[in-house]
Amino acid sequence: MNCKILWLNVGESSPFISGLLASWKAFLARKMSIENATEIGIWDFLFTELADKRTNDWFLIKSPLPLCAIMLCYLYFVLSWGPRIMRDRKPFRLEKILIVYNALQVAVSVWLVYEYCVIWRHCNWRCQPVDYSISFKFYRIQFGIVFLHQTQLLYNDCDFPRWSAAFTLPNAVFFYFLFNNFYQQSYSSRKNKNNELKKEQHSSANTMDINENNNEKCQQQDLKDTAVLLYSKKIS
Repeated sequence: MNCKILWLNVGESSPFISGLLASWKAFLARKMSIENATEIGIWDFLFTELADKRTNDWFLIKSPLPLCAIMLCYLYFVLSWGPRIMRDRKPFRLEKILIVYNALQVAVSVWLVYEYCVIWRHCNWRCQPVDYSISFKFYRIQFGIVFLHQTQLLYNDCDFPRWSAAFTLPNAVFFYFLFNNFYQQSYSSRKNKNNELKKEQHSSANTMDINENNNEKCQQQDLKDTAVLLYSKKIS
């Protein structure tokens, strides 16, 4: 079946839109060559021809089925099995596990900073060409600038499929906002609560000082009144 695709010339004024349209054109051009193929052919096209040959031996990368199975198991545990087994139980205490987890996170972060400093002299941050050779030196990466550096692929010719960058970039942005929200709730709100607690303690301390001063004045006045009374009785 012949397909006629009308492209709107809207990408000339925007490099971002132009990059998306160019990637979509290339994808459809390849897809139309297997239009009449079976489901198996489409599967091979998506996960074999379009796949990066270097990642075929990576864990959970070659096929989407294992990852989909893990995701379904996770959803089943979170939405069904987990609430049922914890319905009549007390919450688990995970302080020690979280301490170990946070220590590992710190160690990994230190390692990432080290790797980032080492790779600085070997990377062009404006447009780094894709290196298809096996070089562990270029596998070092720093998580904090991934989504910023990835935007370069949308308007620079770096010999990399733009549709992949456009698809994964929102995911990195979502992670940024999620981590920012977590930081605000976990640290900023805690800091505000600590400040309020300090103000309350300071106010309570001032109130106690005022009460103590008043008590001392009252005691002194009572002593004066008692002395005057005794003196009056002695004279009379």
